[in-house]
Amino acid sequence: MLGMGLYCLFLISTGLVLWHRKWYVIDHSSLLRQGLFWWAIIVPVLSFFYFGYFAWSGYTVSLDSEGFNQFVSISKLPIGLLSLSIPLVAIVVGAHRSIQTREQIESTTDQIAITKKKNSLDEYYAREKNFLDKCVFVEKRVGALPVSMSSGPEEHPVSLSAPHKLFKKIYLDARPEEVSIYEPSDVLYRQIVNEVDTININLKPYMEKIEAGQPMNAEEEAAILFVIQRAICKTFDLLSIELFPVPYFYIKTPKGSFQLCVATEADLKIWLRKFLILVESFVGSIWPERKLEVFPIRRYVFLGAFFFRCFELGNITQKYEALNWEQTVNPFK
Repeated sequence: MLGMGLYCLFLISTGLVLWHRKWYVIDHSSLLRQGLFWWAIIVPVLSFFYFGYFAWSGYTVSLDSEGFNQFVSISKLPIGLLSLSIPLVAIVVGAHRSIQTREQIESTTDQIAITKKKNSLDEYYAREKNFLDKCVFVEKRVGALPVSMSSGPEEHPVSLSAPHKLFKKIYLDARPEEVSIYEPSDVLYRQIVNEVDTININLKPYMEKIEAGQPMNAEEEAAILFVIQRAICKTFDLLSIELFPVPYFYIKTPKGSFQLCVATEADLKIWLRKFLILVESFVGSIWPERKLEVFPIRRYVFLGAFFFRCFELGNITQKYEALNWEQTVNPFK
């Protein structure tokens, strides 16, 4: 009984050491570094020798067949305890292999995720850089806009002041950390088309009436000028064109007054020509398969004659700076 008590104490002690040092935890490191692996070997081996000591007491070593049979006969319990190391080690090895496999899968999954994220970042910034290059190309094509001030003529370069913001406005679903298809949004395209159509719709019937010898009165002309210039300004706001000082050009008519940002028809023709270059270049670089209908604008721009007599009714009151382009044109009653 004392021997069994000592053996139970040994098992309890090894179990406590295993628990205290957390050797029962199996991780992905080498099998030889697993405490449970060595426990599965050492405990059966020590148990074999411990119970063998009692089983072999009183016997002498005999290396013949009779001695071997006698050894097997008296060592059934020690050998049985020793053989426990085989299934115990197999269990530990199987668990360790599963953990390593899981770790490899997780590592591969993480690596794939990191690679995808890196590829997404590379593609996002490559596309953004390509878009910035397109913006520079558009700016160079447009050049500068003339501005007639009371102090004399000025010129200001057309600049897309917020290309990063514009990129996000066009590619609504693009995210640096996610895989994106980079399909340009139709929203901005439709907004640009709407402003272009507004100019076309107002210019075409006006020019037809002038050419037919049916001139409009000053109020009608000023209203058309206001609508045209407002459409230009709204397009500038859509494309984040950098603001610069413009004239506060005030036209007063019997039925209403208007604040405009272009003070002469010569300037207006240049603004519309630059406007065509801007929208056609921009749309062509982002939506190459789509075309804008701009014939009425183009016809007006390239005709040598001046049509809007109401410019003669206005005067420049001051140099004007606003928070956005649309604020540079206003109607008054």
